[in-house]
Amino acid sequence: MQQLLRGTGSTRLQRCLAMALCAAAVIPAHATIPSTERDVLTAMYASTNGTGWTSNTGWGDVAGTECAWFGITCDGAHAHVIAIDLGNNDLSGSLPPITALTDLQRIDVDTNQLSGAIPSLAGLSSLVWADFSLNILDGPLPDLSGLSALSHFDASGNGLTGSIPADLATHTALVYFDVFNNQLTGSLPSLTGLVALQEFRADNNFLTGPIPSLGGLTALQTFIVDSNSQITGSGLTGSIPDLTGLANLQDFEVYNNGLTGNLPSLAGLSALVTFDAGGNYLQGSIPSLAGLYALQNLNLQGNLLSGAIPALTDQTALQSILLGSNLLTGTVPAPPASLQAGQSGLCPNPLDINASPYDAAWDAATGKSPWWGGGVGAACDDVIFDNGFE
Repeated sequence: MQQLLRGTGSTRLQRCLAMALCAAAVIPAHATIPSTERDVLTAMYASTNGTGWTSNTGWGDVAGTECAWFGITCDGAHAHVIAIDLGNNDLSGSLPPITALTDLQRIDVDTNQLSGAIPSLAGLSSLVWADFSLNILDGPLPDLSGLSALSHFDASGNGLTGSIPADLATHTALVYFDVFNNQLTGSLPSLTGLVALQEFRADNNFLTGPIPSLGGLTALQTFIVDSNSQITGSGLTGSIPDLTGLANLQDFEVYNNGLTGNLPSLAGLSALVTFDAGGNYLQGSIPSLAGLYALQNLNLQGNLLSGAIPALTDQTALQSILLGSNLLTGTVPAPPASLQAGQSGLCPNPLDINASPYDAAWDAATGKSPWWGGGVGAACDDVIFDNGFE
């Protein structure tokens, strides 16, 4: 090569050829993804107003440049698209079919203004992460059959209708499933066997029927299915399932439904931070709270619970306790010093309101003085009688 450049017999043609060869050695050739995959990307740009995106660097450049387009990741050989990350990027319009992206592992288009249906995910057997949350999408949830690698699915904050896939429990790699704040109907599917599941959310929908068994879901940290009676119907019904063995459970929220029966034992839930079952038709007594050292929020108001308020000795982290609109009796226990001012409520209930050494602390915790409130001469159960619970 040096001879071609420096040799006294080099012709101009030889020098030009040598320079071209050197340039080729420095600038690598672009790998080319299949035209079918490029077609998906160009269709996405066109159908979601790509010219109006916050960032669209590279989009529409010549074939072979796709792996450098904003939000696109390809495999090591730059032969296939494996990720689309266009969250919070001012996408609008509808998503095109994406099944030609056969090696796709991740699609994230959250927090945009996308409308229409979630595209089919059929055949995307490598898909691990799918996030369509916080858009204005409608229509049903996509069929998830065959997506054996799927671990994260989020379609929350849309206007989706239809039901949650009945075969959800076959997705044994599932860690996170969130369909909060849609218009979904039908029942909650079986979750049996989802041993990797850490978070499940299906709150603020129109779901009915029972809460499925949570037995064996030892990785579960968050289970939120509240407010499924938000417009019509009674929401979820039946009893709260057994929570035994869910040692990692931190957040359990089932409020504003039509649940009946007794509260389950909370023994062994040492990680529990929030337990909210308010606004149901639960009966019986409040179970022991012993050992719940992490508990910060307890809401059981608006049920038919009876008996005494249990000791709060172990609740050294408790910030709020709401027990009003039940049928609780007896004297109030000593409140934890951790209770936040004005964040708790004990009335209405037919509780003993005789003078107690804990009155001042409960006054502070409820933000009322006295804590049973309602003015001079009022009893804690006055509002119960007013509301027809007598």
